Amino acid sequence: MFQICFGFFGGISESFRRWFVPINKALDIYTLNVCNTAEKGSEMNGKDLMKKLLAEGWKLEGIHGSHHFLTKDGKRINIPLHGTKDLAKGTLNQILKEAGLK
Repeated sequence: MFQICFGFFGGISESFRRWFVPINKALDIYTLNVCNTAEKGSEMNGKDLMKKLLAEGWKLEGIHGSHHFLTKDGKRINIPLHGTKDLAKGTLNQILKEAGLK
């Protein structure tokens, strides 16, 4: 594991600070939280989600760029397909919620 140290966090927002772990709070020195960035992925990419939804009865309506649109019972959802890149947790959860699978 590598560390990148910073010592200038006096006015940094909490949303930015979550990516860093304190090394020495008294000296205000932090390191990049590599574990936090690794845990960010959902471990499911768009292709895997697409297969799951098609097996649940969703139909492909159309494609616009890298986004595929699926429909079922009057509902329409958008699946971003960006190769093998994992979907963000919030994106995955929202799609599953809209599809009625969560």
